[in-house]
Formats: sequence, structure tokens, C-alpha cells
Amino acid sequence: MYDSNGDNYLNKEELKKLFQQLGSNAPRWRAARAIHHADKNGDGRIDMSTMELDQLVEYARKHGDGYLTKEDLTEAFRQLGSTFPGYRAGRALHRADKNGDGLIDKKELDKLVEYARKRGYRLRNACSN
Repeated sequence: MYDSNGDNYLNKEELKKLFQQLGSNAPRWRAARAIHHADKNGDGRIDMSTMELDQLVEYARKHGDGYLTKEDLTEAFRQLGSTFPGYRAGRALHRADKNGDGLIDKKELDKLVEYARKRGYRLRNACSN
């Protein structure tokens, strides 16, 4: 896990270590650039939930509609190692779909991430791509 102190943030030192492990010849610079690009609130660190939300939004955009369907969620839980991904996707949809349209939109992503975290799932962060 890249978040060595478990605070759900990546700071410059944690990112530097990650880039060192990846074999970067300029890990300090890469860490600084990553924080520059991903630090949404200017506190010098990257919120892991923000990274997760950004990845989910990007996944939805790749599918062209900007939403996550139950099928999308089933595949996501399958990739996360769920024993019953269809069931887990249905429960996630039930918990996160606040407007009842059967889709997860950008406004509902935070509830989806909260649901996944409470069940012990860790969504892949941007550095693992």
C-alpha cells in the first residue's frame, strides 16, 4: 500500500518512495509534479478518495455516457476480487443511487466510494495504472 501511515492521503514522501520503487530516475521531481497536478485543495497531499473518484469518473467517461451502470459496478467489484460481484454491485447501487435512476452519476460517486471502503475494498489509485 502506498499510503504508509494509513491516513488516506499520499504526501510527497510517500509518492517519492512509490516513484523510487517504480524505478524513476527523478522520484522527488515526479512526486512534486504529481502533487501539483492532483492536489485539489492545496494542502500538499493527495486525498485517496479524490483519486478514487477521479478514476471512477474517468471510467464512466470512457464508456461515453458519464454514468456507472449495475453492469459497470459488477465488473468493478469483480476486478476488486468480490466473491459475489453482482450482489455487491446491487447493494452499492442501492446505497449510492440517491435519485433512484439506476445509475451512479458524478454527484453520487462519493457514496459509492464510501460503500466500497466500508466493505474493505480498496479501489486502485491513479499510480497503479
